[in-house]
Amino acid sequence: MATTNVICVGCDSHEKTLVNWIGVNREAGQQRILANSRSGRSKLIVILKEKAAAVGGARIVLAYEASGQGFMLHDELTAAGIECYVLAPTKIERSSKHKL
Repeated sequence: MATTNVICVGCDSHEKTLVNWIGVNREAGQQRILANSRSGRSKLIVILKEKAAAVGGARIVLAYEASGQGFMLHDELTAAGIECYVLAPTKIERSSKHKL
């Protein structure tokens, strides 16, 4: 059975920055902080596509929490062929340790 490479990205989207944790398969993630601007988002796309190419091709999956930043990041990533999920904070499961 062939192994599928996956690049997982958790993004914390702020007004001026995108704080990203980028992990390839089961390797430890690396932090990349980029400007939340058109050029910063374009650079993120280039970084992710280069990482995918470096491992012989990979599915790229990015998720971030919905905020006042809207869907611009989502729209640009999906237009570039990157799988992107915008998560509603009120719908995210919490650990039983955090439940009241």
